[in-house]
Amino acid sequence: MPRMAITMKYQQGQRIAEDVYMQDGRLVFPKGTLLTQTIYNQIRQWEKSGLLLSSETTDNYEQQYTSLRRPDYCETYIQSLLEGVDDLFEKIRKGDAIKENQLRDLAKDIYINVHADERLSMRVPRGWTPENYIVHHSVDVCLLSAVIALHLGLPEAETVELITGALLHDLGMYDMPQYLMKKKGKLSPPELASLHQHPTRGIEKIEKSGIKLTPNERACILSHHERTNGQGYPQGLPYALIPLGARIVAVADSFSAMTAQRAYRNRMDYYRAIYEISDGDGGHLDRHVVHVLSGQLRHLILNTRVRLSTGEIGYVVEFHENNPLQPSVLITEDAQGQPVVSRYLRNLQEKQTVFIQAVMDAHET
Repeated sequence: MPRMAITMKYQQGQRIAEDVYMQDGRLVFPKGTLLTQTIYNQIRQWEKSGLLLSSETTDNYEQQYTSLRRPDYCETYIQSLLEGVDDLFEKIRKGDAIKENQLRDLAKDIYINVHADERLSMRVPRGWTPENYIVHHSVDVCLLSAVIALHLGLPEAETVELITGALLHDLGMYDMPQYLMKKKGKLSPPELASLHQHPTRGIEKIEKSGIKLTPNERACILSHHERTNGQGYPQGLPYALIPLGARIVAVADSFSAMTAQRAYRNRMDYYRAIYEISDGDGGHLDRHVVHVLSGQLRHLILNTRVRLSTGEIGYVVEFHENNPLQPSVLITEDAQGQPVVSRYLRNLQEKQTVFIQAVMDAHET
């Protein structure tokens, strides 16, 4: 493929005229992306390094899907991010001094990568253990919050602050006894009281490490368990006093918790979680934010490869607004994993006994 030359000058309000790819075939900025100063600078840096290629199209569905999704890149980036966050959290836990620019640079890097490929928010491994739960959950919530912010049209600076707050939102959970992470059944009143203080403890830990939180970052951490009916914690704020950033993190936090494997319950499938999150935690989450996330999750899951309960494998090609759990799936492989000669569409609404069993990687068998 010929190399792409970036010759334009940055002007506010511009959009990218064609897809921008890396040499490895990864789509980093699709056509129509709103050009920000950060994205412009990143493109120029890549172009000068000879890393950019022009767009390439293909009529082959699987090849196109694979080239755009690049699961190997996604997994590499997510693994690197998890390791970096684990190292950062360990330093904060120990009370070590943290260089503030290290945290800001990490948040900016996450912003750039999610802006380039929102599917990263679907790539955090789900089989979490009590030992790695906080790191995995924090990264998951951070990526989901970034996707919501992008589709709410929040400014870049505000989105980066949201990413920072979302990443740090559960640091106070490190002070909770490990047995509570595995406990089945209801917590006792003292255990609940301790749990309800984890946002406050998190802020104390962060500030002890020398990080000066902005008001937006502090709000995301302190108020992500507040609810619109005023029955949340730790302050019991009414809806009007819950900052937008905290309402975004609350929705992302709920969805992440639903879809995580825990010691006391199995993870919920994305499709079931979409249905549950659309109910807005009984109406106590911000319904507009829920709507943005559920709508975008459908978009992200659209074209993903799935295995049905029948054993058939195919791609989600259409969602039905009245029943997001039962989309239409283009079947490409039979129950034995063999390619079908004539592909066919299976509308799961029409056959209630068939359901999506798993979301798969592009090359998974």
